[in-house]
Amino acid sequence: MRACLRVVMLSLAAGVGVAGLPAGAQAQRNDGTSMIDILGKTFGADTIIENQNKEIVRMEMDIVSDSKESFRVLTDRWTYGIVALGDSRIAQIHLSIYRELDGNWSLVTESTNDGTLALVTVTPQSTARYRFVVSVPRFNESYTAGHYSLIIYHN
Repeated sequence: MRACLRVVMLSLAAGVGVAGLPAGAQAQRNDGTSMIDILGKTFGADTIIENQNKEIVRMEMDIVSDSKESFRVLTDRWTYGIVALGDSRIAQIHLSIYRELDGNWSLVTESTNDGTLALVTVTPQSTARYRFVVSVPRFNESYTAGHYSLIIYHN
């Protein structure tokens, strides 16, 4: 199931259109700062995830020039999928997941693949606070920032 989701998500990241919003679409602006591209990719990912009877429990989009952090409590009742998508300005996106224990953060898992998609799975052993770090080590030529989307879901 995870492999199938990864193939479809990679299609989105590569610019395959979904529901009338091409994943690589740009607005009428020529400066490359439109959110149309990431909105299309996020809408496509949402459709894929929900069509697999998964529940999205968090979705956010923001602009990133180096890294951004987000926090959420994950319970031991679920296995979570966490997806980070980058827009057309981002050449490489990374996703690192940390668990808080006694005020300290320890790395749980990370995805450092090349490209605009990072996908990891987390099965908490106990309910805890987690930190999600989206970082962009490389942008496409002439860009120093881009939009990303972070999606957290479970069965």
